[in-house]
Amino acid sequence: MDRLISLLAVFCLAANGLYAQPLCDPQGADECVDAPVLCTLGELNGYSCRNPPPPNPAGPVPLCPGGGVPNNMQWWAFVAGANTTTLRISAYNCTLVGGQQGIQAGIYTDCSYNVPIFCQPGCWVGEQTLSGFTIPCQTYYVFIDGCNGSECDYTVEVLAGANPPNLAGETTLTVPDSVLCGAGEVCFSANYNGMCDPDFLWRINGDTVSVSGHKYCDTLRISGMAEICVKPVLGNLNTFCDSNSEWKCDTVEVINMQPDTIELPLDTICLEPDQEFFTTECHTMVPVDTGFQRICCSGFSRTGCEVTYCGDYYFARRINTQMETVVLCPDENFTTPSGEVLENCGNYTIRLPGHGNDPCELVIDYEVIKPDIQIDSRIRHCQDGKSCIESFVSDNCDPTMHSFPSRWIDGETGAELARNTLKLCVEKSGEYCLEVTPEVQGKTCDPVVECYPVHVPIPQPPEILGSNFLCRNEKNKLRIPDGSYQEIEWTTSAGSFTGSTNSEEVTLDLTGVMSDTIEICVRVVNSCGQSEWNCRDFFIQNFVPQADFTYDIVGSRVFFMATIRNAVSYFWTFGDGTSSTQMDPVHQYSAPGTYQVGLLVEDNCYTALEVKEVTIRMTSVQNVATDAWLEVFPNPGDGLFTIRSEDQRLLTGPARLRVLNVHGQLFNDLEIQGQQLPDGLKIDISDAPGGIYYLMLEGDGVFICERVVIMK
Repeated sequence: MDRLISLLAVFCLAANGLYAQPLCDPQGADECVDAPVLCTLGELNGYSCRNPPPPNPAGPVPLCPGGGVPNNMQWWAFVAGANTTTLRISAYNCTLVGGQQGIQAGIYTDCSYNVPIFCQPGCWVGEQTLSGFTIPCQTYYVFIDGCNGSECDYTVEVLAGANPPNLAGETTLTVPDSVLCGAGEVCFSANYNGMCDPDFLWRINGDTVSVSGHKYCDTLRISGMAEICVKPVLGNLNTFCDSNSEWKCDTVEVINMQPDTIELPLDTICLEPDQEFFTTECHTMVPVDTGFQRICCSGFSRTGCEVTYCGDYYFARRINTQMETVVLCPDENFTTPSGEVLENCGNYTIRLPGHGNDPCELVIDYEVIKPDIQIDSRIRHCQDGKSCIESFVSDNCDPTMHSFPSRWIDGETGAELARNTLKLCVEKSGEYCLEVTPEVQGKTCDPVVECYPVHVPIPQPPEILGSNFLCRNEKNKLRIPDGSYQEIEWTTSAGSFTGSTNSEEVTLDLTGVMSDTIEICVRVVNSCGQSEWNCRDFFIQNFVPQADFTYDIVGSRVFFMATIRNAVSYFWTFGDGTSSTQMDPVHQYSAPGTYQVGLLVEDNCYTALEVKEVTIRMTSVQNVATDAWLEVFPNPGDGLFTIRSEDQRLLTGPARLRVLNVHGQLFNDLEIQGQQLPDGLKIDISDAPGGIYYLMLEGDGVFICERVVIMK
């Protein structure tokens, strides 16, 4: 196939820094399988274009064996004309996307991407030369892609492989001299002695019939001489290249061994009341009327050869169509004279065979009227203290033609509760049934019954939220979870409620109440009934917490201890901008001075504040190593302690262990071997009175102080 592609060069307008508009001809494809075939790679020589905007990731992943991913692909296919293919691709005016710009390109042998001729996943701007080995006459697929979706103007130069493939070899065609018409498939073969292995384009009597390999088979249905032609082509299913190739033709005689005319047996045809045409054996339409008529037509025999069909027909017209109406109840069916059972409403056509002088079949149209009752119900609880069943009755066939008298009955006793209503409200749990009696054109059917279990709930006693403590001489808030209540009742054994008690939250005033405990009860009422009472005992707190604390100073570290142990929360401020919520914090000061230390404690009812001055003088224990550690356990204990450390500064030789009380008096002075510390060294000071002590361990350039408590 000859193609003329008009190619224009891209010129650089250096004076203005502008580029000519890319031509993009021939246009590339988005998908490899849709790539147009260039019958010579020379059609891309001088090609200029700009790759499209992303996304179009229609390519292999990875893009090349060396990596890369497809972003905004363009594909072309070409038929190789030489053993070497070399392209030089120049990219410019590239957009920067995600820190990358430029293009990547390559050539694959097919659209399965298994074998690349060359593939360059690296991004480049400017010139890049790509080269690889190709097989003449084979179709290859070339792509150009933007790096990370970069858009570039680019030009393509073909440095090698631009010449077209050569299809100038000789084609030979083998056909039989004669075949029988309709005798089955007849095969023809073609061979090509050139350097390529092409496909072949086949024609029969001037009509293209196939593109296939060296062999083509067909059923010849027309008697006489048939011309068979073949031509070698290259390319793919999108484009065929046939430059330098010629048609090779031969003839075959198709012999018809069957008679030219086939007589059909006499046939009786029943025409519809308005039918004017009859479809012949040849699938043609001819006008007809009642009576005898001879009809001939030209067509093909069952073997596929040309033949004339002739036959005598007797035409009668159907005029005896009947209409009947059948009325059924939901549990009934109807059997027609032909034995067909009609189970549902609707229109049916039944045909009975003809008989006697009337060759046409008898047609009966039935209209079946049968209610298809659908009962849908939903249960709503607690409506005005009752649970209600709301039902909906529908007829899927024709609700306008029927009536549905109904009544409600007690499912346990059978007693009638209501009539001709689809809603029933009850005050007690049980099973309730809706009975619907269809009436169809004066015919009363058996009732349809649907039963429903109904539970009429009453509310559960609500939970009184909050802690077990109330505050004496205070107004205390009490509440229950939110709910859809019609009424709420509160009672108390002491004190009094202020404001309304018909609420989820109430206020109880305990001013002047002297008892230590109190009982509070609550119950709720909704549309379904009244709950049981829920009662709860509360303790009345009658003391105000005292915020006091003690502290021990060891160098710049201070060990604080709160004297009140049952507060709800503790908040310390250390006077240097830091704070703590621990009960007994340990604080490290960074500089000597006097600091205002405050402790705020809270219980369920009250708060208290204590502020004391703490003076840090940086004594001889101020160089406590913050990067060393010493583990002491159990602490508190009875005086038998185990100390352990893996600090290398303590393991190199002997160390000194001193025990001091909170007044700085030396209680014990020991020399230990540091190598014993990783496994744990036992210290016995059980003869010391109960209280707070400090273990001071001094090693090679390190000093550690830990507080221990002896319980007696």
